[in-house]
Amino acid sequence: MRSTGDWERLHANPRFELRPDGVHALVALLAASGVRRTDGGGNQEELSYLGVPTVLMRSATERQEGLAATLLLSNYRCGRSGISQCGQTCAGR
Repeated sequence: MRSTGDWERLHANPRFELRPDGVHALVALLAASGVRRTDGGGNQEELSYLGVPTVLMRSATERQEGLAATLLLSNYRCGRSGISQCGQTCAGR
């Protein structure tokens, strides 16, 4: 965007608010991780692109990014009560 001048045009427009620092800081944090644990598919994708080993706290995933390369499915299943082992309510119940 900067090479085409689009960044400057958007930044000058009061209808737009550009905040690149948050995204850059997040990507830097993720890239510096040794191993990450997540239950989210979006994180799964980003971490696979960065090559960060990831434990996905699910028994299945629709997303293929990272499977057999950087991603381990934990085969985590919610308890019968709908409460996880850490005491949080299980999503999707």
